[in-house]
Amino acid sequence: MAKARGFSRRWVDVLFNGLEAGGPRLLFKGGTSLSKAFGLISRFSEDIDITIFRDDLGQSADVAELDALSGKKRRVRLEAIRNACQSYIAGPLTEQFTQLATAIIPDADFRLKPDPEDKDGQTLLFWYPAVTATTGDYIRSAVKIEAGAKSALDPHVIATVTPYVAQDLPDLNLAVANVMTVKPERTFWDKIIILHGLRQWYDRRGELRHGGQRVSRHYYDIHQLIQAMPAYEWQADHALAIDCAHHSRLFFGSADLAHV
Repeated sequence: MAKARGFSRRWVDVLFNGLEAGGPRLLFKGGTSLSKAFGLISRFSEDIDITIFRDDLGQSADVAELDALSGKKRRVRLEAIRNACQSYIAGPLTEQFTQLATAIIPDADFRLKPDPEDKDGQTLLFWYPAVTATTGDYIRSAVKIEAGAKSALDPHVIATVTPYVAQDLPDLNLAVANVMTVKPERTFWDKIIILHGLRQWYDRRGELRHGGQRVSRHYYDIHQLIQAMPAYEWQADHALAIDCAHHSRLFFGSADLAHV
């Protein structure tokens, strides 16, 4: 587990400070940003969620543009964004990261592979040598890099990411600076929308999505965020809530978000 924390920290550092200058910008997001960048939640995650700026892939698109398109044209537009993102991840990002990882790990005892479970081909698995025997597949000896180019980009801020292991090693500087990160109020409303979609899924089908697996984190995150000092301001930001709902419906096209 500690090794996973170390690799996650290194991975973030390389992503935001090690890739070639002038390439597509990356945005750190999700639950890991809430814990490592803002200290608002306290749960371990071996996943790194990033969004690639669509503009930098030559695929600028926003809610207003997609809303003006017919259903067919919207699907074509979203497919173009997905394909551009997939090409960048499978090509330049994988190539640069492999070179940097080889320099960091001299014996090259790692594997960087596409996640076969991601049908969009936008997720990478960075496999590292385990120090203990594994007993199941829930926690793997891999850092999961979940990427995409359809998520919202604003509001965001430059933040410093600090891994949990830094608490036990105060003499080491393990913080990663210069990480462009989505602000927590956006993540708050994004997770509210996710929970709404999960409820709609159940109401429509009479069953839990994915059998209810790997979703409890969203409930925990919302529970913690509601107790944060700025939570009242976040809940009162109806404009941001509406933007999150519209963005999810148009960019991700779920029927379960039709009435958000």
